[in-house]
Amino acid sequence: MSHTNPPNWLGSGIFPITKFGTASGSGASGSVVVNLPITYTSGTSYVAFVTMEDSDPAEMSVVRNSASQIQIYWAQAGAGSHTLAWQTIGT
Repeated sequence: MSHTNPPNWLGSGIFPITKFGTASGSGASGSVVVNLPITYTSGTSYVAFVTMEDSDPAEMSVVRNSASQIQIYWAQAGAGSHTLAWQTIGT
C-alpha cells in the first residue's frame, strides 16, 4: 500500500509535523535545553521523545518548555559525554 500524501491526523485535515535531531550532554546526570527548528501551535500540541545513544543505560525524561523548546534530563548515566537523540511530532 502506498500513500501519496502524509497521513491525515485523525481525519481532521491537519497533517503532523515531525522533527528530530541530537544534542550533547555530559556527566552521570544533568539536563540540556533544545531549541526546536520550528515552533508548534502550542506547548501542548506536540509530543517529544528522547533516548541516549550510549552503551550504558540511563534514566531519561523530556519536558516541553514551550511551543519551540524542550528540556532533556538524564540520571544514572555513565561518565563522560553523551549523544541525546530527540524527536517531536505534532501540529
